[in-house]
Amino acid sequence: MKLTGQTVIATLSTLKHQIDISTGQKLALSKLLLNEIARVTIITQKPICFAAYEQSAALGAFILIDQQTNETVAAGMIRFALRRASNIHRQNLEIDRRHAVR
Repeated sequence: MKLTGQTVIATLSTLKHQIDISTGQKLALSKLLLNEIARVTIITQKPICFAAYEQSAALGAFILIDQQTNETVAAGMIRFALRRASNIHRQNLEIDRRHAVR
């Protein structure tokens, strides 16, 4: 995956559905063919700097490059990041030796 000068190994983890370009209808999907449009989940090998495409086209558009041939095989837009732990928040607390777990 290449995004704003960042290159990282990426995997398509989930092919969610194909999108019919004429109607916008969601279609069942088992594989993607040339020029088809789909919603997918991508996992990157390491964190990358990005933004949703609607906030920043430069930080939200990417290409997928085949590692073996070095050819561009797909282009995409980031809609949002998956937040697996959205209920975790920073707490400003002080812990001294008396309260530390032993």
